[in-house]
Amino acid sequence: MSMKNLCLTIAVLFVLASCSGESPTPEPSGNEAGTEDTTPARTPYDFANGCYALKSVANNSFVESISAGYAASAQDLTQASAFFMKPSGLGTYMLYDRKARYLSVGASQIAIRTSTLDDNTIWELVSLGEDRFALKSVAKGKWLAVSSNDDQMILSISSGTSTEFRLEEAADCEPFPEAELNVDLKDKNGLTVNPLTAMARPAVGEPIVGFADVHAHLNHFLGSGQTTFVGETFNPLGIQEALQDCSLLHGKNGSTDLLGMVQDKITGHNTDGWPTFSFWPTAYSQTHQQAYYRWIERAWLSGQRLLVQEMVSAEILARVKNSLIPPKVDLPPQDDMSVCYRQIRNMYDMQDYIDAQCGGPGKGWFRICKSSGEARQAISEGKMAVLLAIEVDTVFDGSSDFITDYENGDITKENLDVKLHDIRRQIDKYYDWGVRAVFPVHGINNGYGGAWLYVNVVWNLGNKLMRGDFYEVEESPNPRVTYHESGIGYTNEEYIDLLRSLGIDLPYVPIGAKGHSNKQGLTKLGAWLINELIKKGIVIEIDHMSEKTANKALKIIWDAKYPGVIATHGRITDLYPPDANTYEQLDIPRMLKVIQLGGLFSAHPDWALRGDNYCYVEYLGKMIELSNLSRIKNGPVPAEVFNKPEYQRYGGPYKVPTSWYNTNDDPTDDLVLGMPMTTDVNGAC
Repeated sequence: MSMKNLCLTIAVLFVLASCSGESPTPEPSGNEAGTEDTTPARTPYDFANGCYALKSVANNSFVESISAGYAASAQDLTQASAFFMKPSGLGTYMLYDRKARYLSVGASQIAIRTSTLDDNTIWELVSLGEDRFALKSVAKGKWLAVSSNDDQMILSISSGTSTEFRLEEAADCEPFPEAELNVDLKDKNGLTVNPLTAMARPAVGEPIVGFADVHAHLNHFLGSGQTTFVGETFNPLGIQEALQDCSLLHGKNGSTDLLGMVQDKITGHNTDGWPTFSFWPTAYSQTHQQAYYRWIERAWLSGQRLLVQEMVSAEILARVKNSLIPPKVDLPPQDDMSVCYRQIRNMYDMQDYIDAQCGGPGKGWFRICKSSGEARQAISEGKMAVLLAIEVDTVFDGSSDFITDYENGDITKENLDVKLHDIRRQIDKYYDWGVRAVFPVHGINNGYGGAWLYVNVVWNLGNKLMRGDFYEVEESPNPRVTYHESGIGYTNEEYIDLLRSLGIDLPYVPIGAKGHSNKQGLTKLGAWLINELIKKGIVIEIDHMSEKTANKALKIIWDAKYPGVIATHGRITDLYPPDANTYEQLDIPRMLKVIQLGGLFSAHPDWALRGDNYCYVEYLGKMIELSNLSRIKNGPVPAEVFNKPEYQRYGGPYKVPTSWYNTNDDPTDDLVLGMPMTTDVNGAC
């Protein structure tokens, strides 16, 4: 199999529209058949991002601006205020006039013109039938009305003729502030193409052409105590609120951006956001939003067909930063599962928001899917399929190995049953909400197993603060691991065990080891969780596991012949140069097990920056080519072929084994190598 034939295959793992276009298969309106008027009745969603004037039904006059307010006193459309109708959600709008002022709620029961953007500027558009509508303040619950005394726009506690309006198309609106797409799709004749139509070419059953991002954190701003990451993926009030100046969290000149200083080596930065953006977004900062919904839309228009959104949080970040720098915002819940719930709700709200921009429910290009079938259908309709996943330190509240705790007499059998029932309950609940992939282990040890070692000192300290002890560091059994954890060096492990028994717990590390590894492996609770995820049909992420954790987890998955296993951080130790200080992760033999099962891996962002991606894709392509050749010949490939330099480049050859799928005489599920990508933190690492 040559590189040209490497296909992007995602759907097998999940056991599982720019807005200017219509849906490929729109639902017919009730007015479209059996009546004289064949024009569909307008819905509250049909005015999205359009330019309209309000005409009062009560006095048959148009609304125009009058000083600091509005009045229904204009006799024709040329005198009327033209409002840009910017959706803030499904059926709700902000009305933005030609002078860049908002129709808003004021004191004394009147409507005002203001430059202040807040919840008072959001109005629900309510259909009254016969092309009549009413506007209801979302913040106050009152209706926009025409005063019977002077035609001034006021607020009314009840609806009636004075609150009824018709919306007529106007011109020359002031565009609502928004990020540009700068994408213009045209056919070979130079004619503009409906984006949904252009993206909907692959019918169900045909190969998908495009790319996938299988590990992205779109809303980390809701995680880690909301103290570290700035910039929202969307905001009902628009880009001015979503991507505003970051000094509230990062301080003047970025002086309190602690994670940015540690992770990105950035000691200070300009904080201004929209519209100047003198520093962020940038690929060199992990603490600023880089996945605003319009930028994701541009990726979709460029061919992205699938995105896996990972709910993510690091409770320890919130604890540390809040202890050093008092938060300037109300502190939300910090525990991992509360954050996951908030982030999942935010994703469904984002889907609704994008639908609103595109003309109503289901019309957006961003579709959350709960099965491979739903994902394939969404892609065929020209939309981006979005799958939900979880990557946190204490998933399903598994902070301790409860099974071992029971066996040691630390908890009762009743306590154990309650704990296991609660984990099962959460698995079912999050599955119902659409979660289809889970990291059992993330940055620190938990009740399921040990974490890999990386980001020197940071996570080891986090483990101490969250779990009560430092990692037990040992020499890595994998000679390809070259990562070294910082700490107090030792050569006599028995001596260190004695110090720990005396309560002297420090970050000890063995001297002279080629590489370091976390001694903690998969726990009894971890083995139980792996089996529960398999029974539920949830994809298992084996990244972030220590070597011992990953080995035992893979053994369970292998014995179950379960295809739902992936590794989306994709640092392959065999493929890194010797001086790359590679931390604990997959090597090619284990990666091939993942592929053989039917899973996949993807490259971490730093691979893209280093330019190494092509190396292992090309290498594995050759391995598959040789494996296919071997099967065709019903015998081993000659040694002189395997020993060619291109197959030896990274310590190979590793022959790609036949997938167990191949044993069922169905060629449609045979081994295929895909190469997705990973953008990780806030859309770009």
